[in-house]
Amino acid sequence: MKIIVCGAGRVGMSISEHLSTENNDITVIDSNSEALKRITDLYDVQGVLGLASHPAVLKNAGIEDAEMLIAVTESDEINIMACHLSNLLFNIPTKIARIRSREYLNEDLLDLFQEGKIPIDHIISPEEEVASAIVKQWRTPGAFDVAEFCNSHVTMLGILCNSNCPILDTPLRELVDLFPGLNATIMAIIRDNNLIIPRSGDDVLKINDRIYLSCQTDQIERTLAAFGHSEITSHNVIISGAGNLGVMIGDMINKISPDTNLTFIELDKEVARNAAEQLEFASIISGDTLDPEIIKGALFMAVGIFALGIGKRATMVSLRGVGRQMPITFTGFVISGLALIGVPLTAGFISKLYLFKAVFETGNGLFVAIIAISSALSVLYLWKIFEVMWLQEPYQPLKIEKEPAVAYISLWLMVIAIIVFGIYSNGVSSSGILAANALIGAR
Repeated sequence: MKIIVCGAGRVGMSISEHLSTENNDITVIDSNSEALKRITDLYDVQGVLGLASHPAVLKNAGIEDAEMLIAVTESDEINIMACHLSNLLFNIPTKIARIRSREYLNEDLLDLFQEGKIPIDHIISPEEEVASAIVKQWRTPGAFDVAEFCNSHVTMLGILCNSNCPILDTPLRELVDLFPGLNATIMAIIRDNNLIIPRSGDDVLKINDRIYLSCQTDQIERTLAAFGHSEITSHNVIISGAGNLGVMIGDMINKISPDTNLTFIELDKEVARNAAEQLEFASIISGDTLDPEIIKGALFMAVGIFALGIGKRATMVSLRGVGRQMPITFTGFVISGLALIGVPLTAGFISKLYLFKAVFETGNGLFVAIIAISSALSVLYLWKIFEVMWLQEPYQPLKIEKEPAVAYISLWLMVIAIIVFGIYSNGVSSSGILAANALIGAR
């Protein structure tokens, strides 16, 4: 099959890799000569330099003999125009376009594509697919895999049978009687890396079995509970990045659960500003999820609350014993301090980890010593403050004002961000590696 691929980026490269192994005749169009050279060197494809939205470039690529055009450039407009021209001028049978912008994917505009007004046979949106997958996992925290079928009326769930599963060693035929009205069917059991297809009601579930089942979408919670999973969907969500993907995720979550508290952390100030204009239902924080400024901000916020609580300037003397009387603020302060040190399960650990890795790669002993001394000093300082605020008695009885609700809510938003990005660090770890390497000059 003769196929024209418009775009030599990551998506175009992946598509070309797969199609070229199936004995297809692939021609790739891109305006970036370096990207084009890279893809033609790696795979058995031809390259044409130019804009895919130009008729002459399409003709030069052999569009007249093509059976399919796949437009996956970074520009939605170029992708749409390439499909339009290939249909209008060359009558290509199949046209596929990558659409990224939320404006084009708006439900009110999808009719433009479905009714053939814009001649695109299939729309692919990798960002939307990723966003949808993430949101599905958010909605079903007790499942390790989720897929929807039949216009989302049926959902397939992948569930681990742990010790909490109430139906271990129970013949599957009894499930109907145990859970009347539950429309759920076990389709597969994976036990010790062996696949078991239940063919009779005599099969039973064992601990550590991984099962795949289908159920009605409106019965997901009941289905998960029946198999021992009662995890609660989070109603406080922090999203790292307010770009196209992050905004999609936030939009989807807000439509499903308007009461969910959404907080975005975005490094690019302009992107953060645009997100703030679009997402009135969310809080936008301009900063880096790996930036210690978030940690420092939480620490300073806590100190400010202490000062408000005791009604005077916060000094080491005035803070004696105050931690026991302001436990909410003190706990947030301690967590932020541990993050500054770089304790595991906090955001500070990630940045420290990759900084240490980058330092060791350079073999520079001076850098190692400086980082080790700084970490040791942070431990001593934090312990001293903990000792004063928690272990020591105040010189005189403290008259603690009520902790200001608005203030400690802001504090704990930052503390939650510190914890979340310490636990779920995969999405930001690459940024940490690059930042650490850039800082100390490692490659």
